[in-house]
Amino acid sequence: MTGHTFGNGIFSMPYKNITNAEVNYGFLGSGYFEISAGGM
Repeated sequence: MTGHTFGNGIFSMPYKNITNAEVNYGFLGSGYFEISAGGM
């Protein structure tokens, strides 16, 4: 599982590896994407 703050780097993986994707919003519009993949 990995999480990146918006604008704080680039992460990529093949779509077939993704098992769950979630967008989390914080205070004052901050947020991040959370991606889960099997075997990681």
